Amino acid sequence: VVDGAQRITVQFIDGETMTARVVGKDSTSDLAVLKVDPGDRQLVAATLGDSDRVQVGELAIAIGNPYGHAFTVTAGIVSAIGREIVEPTTSIPGAIQTDAAINPGNSGGPLLNSRGEVIGVNTAIEAPSQWSGNVGLGFAVPINTAKEILPTLMAGQTVQRPYLGVYLEDVDQWYARVLGLSTAEGAVVAQVVPGSAAEEAGLRSPQYDRANRLISADVIVALDGEKVTSADDLVKRIQQRKVGDQVELTVARDGQELKVKATLGARPTDQ
Repeated sequence: VVDGAQRITVQFIDGETMTARVVGKDSTSDLAVLKVDPGDRQLVAATLGDSDRVQVGELAIAIGNPYGHAFTVTAGIVSAIGREIVEPTTSIPGAIQTDAAINPGNSGGPLLNSRGEVIGVNTAIEAPSQWSGNVGLGFAVPINTAKEILPTLMAGQTVQRPYLGVYLEDVDQWYARVLGLSTAEGAVVAQVVPGSAAEEAGLRSPQYDRANRLISADVIVALDGEKVTSADDLVKRIQQRKVGDQVELTVARDGQELKVKATLGARPTDQ
């Protein structure tokens, strides 16, 4: 919403507008903090709820500006929790899914519960095509995710996120058969980023023969001794760590298991 903006204004329900400035933004979580000078005006902040307590089936209310229709309110339920939004520069685990009507223009608006508490920030929809609107699949950034980074953004600082430096895929039946794995679980290392913690730890990108057939690939099957079930599982658990933390990865490679240690770096701003 604010990316590349030259001038930003905030409009209130009574029609008054104020100039705002961006004090911090984080593309990974698709969040930004704006600041206005209200002067003598009394502003009342919405109460932030606890997204960890959100349950499927409870009331969800969205407020936004869909297609330019300002201050539109829609309602539905929480359809699911724990979804993951993955886009080129965005990765949001634990997203809230709702069937409250969300359309282009709702981004940045609040998702509220029945008590009027903000439980999420509306950010994306699932659409069959670029021309279709709401089909009952809307997603919001959990408000607890926002709470974690708000102090950093309000201070004008960059949010640092732990980064292993790998592109991952789920282990499916094909991978399990080709790589000789006993179960279709774990995270396949599809690519290792040069200069990353993963490369320093000795992880390898897949190897192919001259006919472009896969002959070897690293599969991460455990993190700090606990089983990794999928690529998403590993990503979520890495994101719970901090930059500089050391993690132990159990890797299945060429029929053997090896343990490597990696010191997590900071995620590049363009990834």
